[in-house]
Amino acid sequence: MKKFILGFITAAVLFGGLAAVATVGLRDVRVADDVSLYVHGQRVQTDIVHAVRDDHPYGWGRNYVSARDLAEALGYFVDWCEATGRILVDRVPPVTVTQAGHALVGTWEWEGDTNWQYNFNYNGTGVRGMPGNLEAFDWRIPSPGLLMIYTNDFAYYESWDYSIATNGWLVLYSNIWDGVMYEYIRAGTQPPATAGQIDPTLVGSWTWDEDANYIYIFNNDGTGTRGWFGFEETFTWSIPDSGQLNIYRDHAPLGEIRNERWNYTIVGNVLTMDSRQVAGLTFSYIRYTP
Repeated sequence: MKKFILGFITAAVLFGGLAAVATVGLRDVRVADDVSLYVHGQRVQTDIVHAVRDDHPYGWGRNYVSARDLAEALGYFVDWCEATGRILVDRVPPVTVTQAGHALVGTWEWEGDTNWQYNFNYNGTGVRGMPGNLEAFDWRIPSPGLLMIYTNDFAYYESWDYSIATNGWLVLYSNIWDGVMYEYIRAGTQPPATAGQIDPTLVGSWTWDEDANYIYIFNNDGTGTRGWFGFEETFTWSIPDSGQLNIYRDHAPLGEIRNERWNYTIVGNVLTMDSRQVAGLTFSYIRYTP
């Protein structure tokens, strides 16, 4: 009996069903009883199929093994998504979405543009994007607070830390791209008001130190406007903690942050705002006095 010792194997693998090997262009397809698979010195109980390509000049073939048997022997966990016909291999065990991810199921609208949506289904499938330009994906919750998304259009996966706040926001923090964060609100609900109090020292009008025609107006009812005359936008605002300012824009162009978070200080008549979401983004304003 031959021993097939595994260090790194560059070969095709099957998830089950030896008939899948019988592809056009192959000949001499057979169960290889004289070949065995070893991983780290331990024999793996699996079916091995030997197949020879018709067009190979030397008649050499390949050995095919079960993807599940090989992955599990290497310490990986294997999951099967019947809805999309995909094999999901990961270092962490999969769990059913009804156990750990049921709170995610449903439709979520991006705070930057409510036309951009995530839709998570109970069967571990989903779609995301704008109407008419949707991308399908599989998703799993391998551990609490961790979301894995396997895209169908591209051969890669995404890893996100996620949380659902008490005010209803779904927040995704990327484990792959530093600093990437997105916020969503469940479809059909009103965006929650920013939590916190009103700072009376902010109430009033402030002009941008680089262009006095750009004005912030903070009203004492938690509403406000900002921008140039004729191009103002409206927002709500509050102070969730000392020195922190939350601004929720009523409307935001695609790609812009809708729920802004700032650190702020007021020294004399100067208001300084430092973004807590975009590193290095700082603005200064001067209190407007007629």
